[in-house]
Amino acid sequence: MRRYFLHCTDGTKIYEDSSGRVYANDADALDHAEQIAKDLGGEVEYRDFSSVIVDEDGLEIARVPVGAKF
Repeated sequence: MRRYFLHCTDGTKIYEDSSGRVYANDADALDHAEQIAKDLGGEVEYRDFSSVIVDEDGLEIARVPVGAKF
């Protein structure tokens, strides 16, 4: 089990997840990031944002554009 942080950014602004969440693996963290991106998809102010997964070592695992279709 590892801690992952799910940040949201548009490349300029970043909303950091300071506490993170523990997931069994990268795929589980990606599933949650995809859900966040999907949930924010209807919000106009977030249309240029991405949900970014960073692991506990600071390594970016994935970047999911808000509003992406899954």
